[in-house]
Formats: sequence, C-alpha cells, structure tokens
Amino acid sequence: DVLWKNGILEGEERLGSFAALCRQLGAQQATLHPPKGISAGRLSLVCGALSKALAPLSPQVLIAVENLHAVPGQQGHPFGALPEECRLFLAALEQCLPNPIGYRLDLGHARNNPGIYSQYSLGVWMRELGPRCAGYHLHQVASLADGKMENHQPFSQFYGELISLGGLSAAFASGLLPVGPLPQGGFASVLLEQRRGEGYPQSLMTLKEHFGDENRHGTPKKLP
Repeated sequence: DVLWKNGILEGEERLGSFAALCRQLGAQQATLHPPKGISAGRLSLVCGALSKALAPLSPQVLIAVENLHAVPGQQGHPFGALPEECRLFLAALEQCLPNPIGYRLDLGHARNNPGIYSQYSLGVWMRELGPRCAGYHLHQVASLADGKMENHQPFSQFYGELISLGGLSAAFASGLLPVGPLPQGGFASVLLEQRRGEGYPQSLMTLKEHFGDENRHGTPKKLP
C-alpha cells in the first residue's frame, strides 16, 4: 500500500522496488491497490506519480487494480471500495501507463464492506467489473462475537453463509467473468488469500469438489 498525502506519493521508493522485482522475476501480472488518501479529483496527479514509480515494470505486465473495503469505525470509505471508483482509477491508469490494465476482484473485500454491501452485493461487483477482470482473490468472511467481520478465512463449504461461491461459479460458466487465458496475455488467475496456512487444505478440498473432474455445475473442469 502507498499513501497520497499533501501532493506526494509516500511509499514511492518501495513501489519502485516492487516493480523492479516483478521485472526480475518475469511476472505476468502485478496487483495494485488504489493509494490511500486519493479522490476522484486527484486521479490524474496520482496516476502520474504512479507511472514514475512503476517505470521499472515491463510494459507487458498486466496491472490488476484490486477493490478495497470500508473499515468499521472509520469515517467514510477508502477510494476503491465502490465499483465506479475502481473504474475511474483504471481509466486514469490507462492514460498514464503503457501496461494493460484490469481488475483483481477480491470477493472478501466486496462482501466485508460495511455501509456499502447492501447496495453493492457480490453480484453487482461481478456485473460491474465483468470482462475487465484479470484475476480473483478468494477468502471467506467470518462473523465475530462483537458483530464485526473478519476477512481471509478458509472456505469450509462452497455455499457459505456470508460468501457463497455459487455466484462466482455461475459467472465463470456464463462468461460474465473471464477465467483462464486473457486476450491481453497472461491468465485470469484464482488465488486463495488466507492469513493462516492451516486453512488452505480445507479451502482447496472445497473448491476441488466443485471445480474438479466430476463437474456438475457447468463450470471449468479444472481450476485456472
């Protein structure tokens, strides 16, 4: 994460090091959060600064803009917690960078979005970002005793209480969301994003039961 503060992109050096590492590793994609502290009126300035910081990045690398989420107790929401804000940020990046640009749809961020989710459900995010998606972050959201929600939890079941993967499965099957090879190169990857490693086998088993060879849902027979 980087911060836009008083007309300066704080963390620019760290972002440049990240871009250089991506080039060294031969990365095909790089995920980018909208910088903290930005607004629609500052996008041209922000993206101009980002283009300098990301100069070491190969122009063939697809940059995937990841959606953010509101945080309980904080006033307002970060720029990028609404689909239209992600679209504005993507359009501004396309004016400043030679790289192909897409979205990284984070289902947990879209679901754990207090004050926003009632209007922007997971289905709305899928419809709004749709064909421009270049990949997905999957993690379940858990309800805590204090009423708050916690991201980056494993999937113990496909049709979960807070995030049901049935909608994602249907979106893949219908072509609403791309999966596999992308027209601009690379793949629309599906990444499990959990903070505790012991949950990965459980999530993989849950996904394999529905996306494996014994396919009953019209979805891809193998995970991308």
